[in-house]
Parts: sequence; C-alpha cells; structure tokens
Amino acid sequence: MQVFFVSIRTALIYGPGELEDAQGDGAGQMQLHLSWPHSYVFDEWEGYAVVVPERGEVWGLSQPQVEDGRIEVSFPFTPQPIPPQDRKIFEQGPRTAQAPAANDSESENQDD
Repeated sequence: MQVFFVSIRTALIYGPGELEDAQGDGAGQMQLHLSWPHSYVFDEWEGYAVVVPERGEVWGLSQPQVEDGRIEVSFPFTPQPIPPQDRKIFEQGPRTAQAPAANDSESENQDD
C-alpha cells in the first residue's frame, strides 16, 4: 500500500513510500514502517499529513525521519477522509516533490 506525506506548510506531496508494516498501540498511536527510495529530508516543524489513497484517508500528522531508505514514524492515529477536492490529485498519480534545493535559494531571497 502506498503512503504519501503532505507538507502542512507548503502542501507539497512527497512519496510514495511502500507500507511494510502498520501497528496501533491501542491508545491511539500508530507506528508505520515504510520503504522510502527518495532522498528528501523532512525538516518542516509544522509536520506532514500521512495520506493513504488506497484507503481514501489521511491518517494523522507526523514528523517522518528517513534512515537507510526506510521510514519509521509514530503519530496519533486520527483518520479522516481525504477531502473530495484533493482525491483527484492522488487518483492522477501525484508528482513527487523534489528535495528543496531550488526552493532554498528562493526562501533565502525572501528573507532579505
């Protein structure tokens, strides 16, 4: 099952990653293990929505960390339907966001 991460700040879509394992702890926490072949570093403090298009749901807000081509992330499991206006994005095959190298110079210019 494919999982995408959507930046809360920029709404950029990152992924997909392939879900290998998902476990709930019974207290509302979900832990995911994914293969992640992308080089993006998740560094936005606002976090990332965990989107699972196959289920038609956003599972919660997370702070994923990539290590050796894998993601292990734990977050409060608060499933919500993907908003109808956003479903089309995932049905068409979302574009994977690139590492923010090009955006860094742009944001540096805005800080001047």
